[in-house]
Amino acid sequence: MIRIGVIEKYQMENIVTMGRSANCTAKNIKPQLLIERFIENSKAYPDKAALIDADGSVLSYKETAARAARFAAALKKAGAGHGDRVAISLSRGSDQVCAVLGVLLIGGVYVPLSLSQPIERRRGIYKKADIRFCITRDSSSSLQIENCVNIDSDNIDNESDYTIDSCPAQPSDSAYIIFTSGSTGTPKGVEITHASANNTICDIIDRLKLGEQDIAIAVSSLNFDLSVFDIFGMLSCGGSLVLLSDEIEREASSWIGLIESYKVTIWNSVPALFEMLMVSLGSQDKLESLRIALISGDRIPPSLVALMRKHTDNCRFVALGGATEASIWSNYYEVEQVMPDWELIPYGWPLANQHYRVIANGRDADDFEIGELWIGGDGLALGYVNDPERTAEAFVSDNGERWYKTGDLGYYQPDDCLIFVGRNDTQVKINGYRVELGEIEANISRLEGVGKAVSVVVGKSSLAAAIETAGETVTENFANAPVVFRADCREDLITADFMRRVLNSCQDISALPRENRPIIDLWNAYLNGVGELTEIPVERIPETKVELMRSIISGEISELALLDDDLLSPERLMLASEMNRLIEKIAGSIMARFTEGNKLIRIALMYGRSGELYERLLDILQASAIVDRLEFIYVESSNALIDSASKRYEKYNIDIKYARSDNNTLSGEYAGTHDAVVAINGLHQFHSVLDGLSWVKLWLKDGGLLYAAEPEKMTSFGLLSAAVIESGFAKYENSRRYSPMLSCERWCEAFEKSGLTVESAESIFDNYYVYEARQNTSLLNDDRIKAGLEKRLVPYMIPESYIYALKLPLSANGKLDRKTIASWFSEKLRSGSDPETDHEIKLAALWCELLNIKRVYREDSFFEIGGDSLLMTRMLSALRTNFGINITMKEAFDSATLAELAKLIRDRSGDLMLEEGEL
Repeated sequence: MIRIGVIEKYQMENIVTMGRSANCTAKNIKPQLLIERFIENSKAYPDKAALIDADGSVLSYKETAARAARFAAALKKAGAGHGDRVAISLSRGSDQVCAVLGVLLIGGVYVPLSLSQPIERRRGIYKKADIRFCITRDSSSSLQIENCVNIDSDNIDNESDYTIDSCPAQPSDSAYIIFTSGSTGTPKGVEITHASANNTICDIIDRLKLGEQDIAIAVSSLNFDLSVFDIFGMLSCGGSLVLLSDEIEREASSWIGLIESYKVTIWNSVPALFEMLMVSLGSQDKLESLRIALISGDRIPPSLVALMRKHTDNCRFVALGGATEASIWSNYYEVEQVMPDWELIPYGWPLANQHYRVIANGRDADDFEIGELWIGGDGLALGYVNDPERTAEAFVSDNGERWYKTGDLGYYQPDDCLIFVGRNDTQVKINGYRVELGEIEANISRLEGVGKAVSVVVGKSSLAAAIETAGETVTENFANAPVVFRADCREDLITADFMRRVLNSCQDISALPRENRPIIDLWNAYLNGVGELTEIPVERIPETKVELMRSIISGEISELALLDDDLLSPERLMLASEMNRLIEKIAGSIMARFTEGNKLIRIALMYGRSGELYERLLDILQASAIVDRLEFIYVESSNALIDSASKRYEKYNIDIKYARSDNNTLSGEYAGTHDAVVAINGLHQFHSVLDGLSWVKLWLKDGGLLYAAEPEKMTSFGLLSAAVIESGFAKYENSRRYSPMLSCERWCEAFEKSGLTVESAESIFDNYYVYEARQNTSLLNDDRIKAGLEKRLVPYMIPESYIYALKLPLSANGKLDRKTIASWFSEKLRSGSDPETDHEIKLAALWCELLNIKRVYREDSFFEIGGDSLLMTRMLSALRTNFGINITMKEAFDSATLAELAKLIRDRSGDLMLEEGEL
């Protein structure tokens, strides 16, 4: 029995200082080893079930103790002893738990490391924690670590029994080290003593009156500290623990079966897993055996309480919080009634022998004043193993008491109830796991080709990363001569006449908007070379166009109005030139280069305005022998232009997707995936030539080709169209201030500086050249990034989606603008083909509803467009409830895209067809 004690004097003094009666938490809890009461129970209840595996096999308390003793014997035989840190890398199940107990029996410290731990990260952890022993299996990657003695769990049966009557450890000794994500790029190991963890566990057992009648289900992995309570809470109170296998660790339907089969009474998990459990139940299903739900590790929405009450009878909802650094939990709130104004379930009050402070501006905060949550008391960790600097930063002393600075934000209500608000740093929770975004960013930044990286959370629990490409700073000096008036040129006469008429129509040039002054300066520079026109050209641009241009220069309408003009649009002026020969040259090269083989040919068409420019190219390629292998993506800067092009191209039987470009960011689904990029009269639009070429290169595969068509000089008509749209080229490099065009020699120089090898440069007509340049360097793409991170990060820390950028945005104070970067992912324009079959259409509608998006393509992956495990569970539940189709989480993961999953549904449902509304 745990006895309630009196408050010590020193505690009372601290309470007065903190001014919070809620911190009056003294309770007489005897310091004990975590395994002490398990050893007692193995003698008191030798035949009672202790561990129940998912396959139905059961270990009694006596058998569990014997198995643990064999692990202890193997460790002693290998040379491990009191104080040694022992890694445990085993699959879920009774052996994993017995290995933990075996480590503690010899007075060791267990360090849980998942089997999926990347070898380099594992090596760093071993060094940090001085790990010299590991319990694993013969097939584990942990065997690759040098200077570590591996104990194969498959050979444990050969060991003789080890006495469990005594243990050399003391309650003040370390019991376990759990490694969490670290902001500097390396994980940090939280070192917890027996006494600290025991304090939390004993308090919860006493509060909830847990005992030998209770059965819990262990859904949390061993390297997550909720597992500490699962194991030692149950084995200390004489209860039983149902263990999942790796195969069903995220299969909520399997959890339901285990709960019902073994009459599970205690649930302990993060909110997302509990919600997965609830939404997997049928609308009328109940889990009648559950009596307590312990929910912690993340924000808890009030709706979860109502969901629980729908599917249980008389189950208590207990919300907990705290930090790994404070022994599992430090606060407690049992929800009896959800108040209408709650946004989250309250944090509640401190647990026994634990204290909370809210610190704002270096002092204890007033009621309702938000500050950082500090935890004090008996649950505090020793610190971060072998990391005195991080320990000193996170654990501080004040008024004679030690405190852990959580990085969480919250406030006290007048009744001393704590309310959790959020985080004040880059630490986030992903499905209950604590993740430092800084560790992800640091490891991405170490990869070849990466300059900077920013990781953000998209939606509830999806990680994403924006990556700034690395590149040498090269001075640009691609000067070109300005447009020069030629008196004998019909086009120049028409242009000069039009400019004068527009300027004369403006009543006060000095009153024109500042942003349009560069246009006037450019025109005046041109007209200064003209002098007085001796004759009015026979052909004149109509007066209606003079009024249009005056309205634009005066700021009355947008310069983008030129894009739709039937005479002055850059596209219309360009098409007036002899372009067919140029396009036929590019089409011929594409057909010649890609004749061999049967692989898909992916081509990006860039900057074709409303699409008319590329019609001749598509005409030729549609009639070619390679048409069935072609896939195009049309890239433009505005949705209006994309809509125009998509309507224009409806006549083609070619796969064409569409994407909007900002000339800076590129979604990972496109990076490094294209065989060719075609840019006709588009590259000179970049304010920086090298930035433009770097942007184009992002699209290309290794060995991909750039087909670029560019004039050496800008025509005078360009001063009436492109120059107006580009505000007089004011944002271009100084050397291109009066004309953005480059000579053939300068373009070839720019290609080479950017890492593109020029294979041909041919003059087609007048001053137009077609360039073919090959990408010969390895560039960034999702596969390369993920492959690099798999060696350094655990799977749940690897971002699911990526955006590549020439430049990451900075905030006003010069820091990386995380808010803007996060918006990139929420606004990311996707592309693809529309759902076709009935199953695809119905499934797409369900995805739209679940993900709160307007459109889904056949190629979309559920997780890459905002889905997570919980939303996937809801989807599978809808399929099961409304259509009787049972699909496992693993099957859904394996069927990544909408089209693949719809095919699985079709195959699973046989000849049945989905009816309207059934999904």
